[in-house]
Amino acid sequence: MENERALNLAIMAAQILLKNGAETNRIETTADMILSSLGYISHTFVTPTTIIISIEDESGKLETAIRRVHSRIIDLSKVDMVNSFSRDFCMGKISLDDGIEYLSEIDRKPRYRPLYRVLGGCLGASMSMLIFGGTWADFLPTFVTVFITLSLLYNIERYEFSVFLTNLLGSIIISLFALSFTYLGFGQNLNKIIIGSIMPLVPGVAITNGARDFMSGDLISGTARTAEAVMNAAAIAVGVGVTLQVWFYLRGI
Repeated sequence: MENERALNLAIMAAQILLKNGAETNRIETTADMILSSLGYISHTFVTPTTIIISIEDESGKLETAIRRVHSRIIDLSKVDMVNSFSRDFCMGKISLDDGIEYLSEIDRKPRYRPLYRVLGGCLGASMSMLIFGGTWADFLPTFVTVFITLSLLYNIERYEFSVFLTNLLGSIIISLFALSFTYLGFGQNLNKIIIGSIMPLVPGVAITNGARDFMSGDLISGTARTAEAVMNAAAIAVGVGVTLQVWFYLRGI
């Protein structure tokens, strides 16, 4: 029974980290440190969709747990909370029972309100547009384009579409609004508005985690995460490219 509770605690921590965008090495290290502090020898294997943890107690008894993770988001605040929890747990500040309850509370915590996330995305995209050479005349069209796009995407979030389809749809919406604004005379640089507006969709964390997994020697996870990032980037490129081609074809350009 004690082994099951310890295994459950470690796999809960690993699952929260994986669901919220942590890299593989961090997940494996966190699970192993938690179990080591309880006196177990553990072996943890993590891929972008699966967690496998095996423990061996003092009597030599082996137990293994497997957990699938079907959907992942980026919420680094929860990654930070689990990191803080694991440090306190390993220092003996939190008991095993309290730890399970603490992790359940972290998992249940709601994300930032959609309005905050949308406004943050709008400001980040608009400032990126300026950095990439846009003008202040492009600021408002970029802000409005991203506001509409992210609002629509967050509203369909509950349907759990794949990231590929979400990015494809988002890039099509962005291109349509950017084309419409410049066609109507709002904004000067179509390319800068599109480049700035797609920044909230760019899989930056996936690319970073893929590179970190490679450098840590986690070749399977590194390959999977990099392939995922490439596919998501391709979805953005296809959405923008096809929309521009259709728009210019219909206008006879």
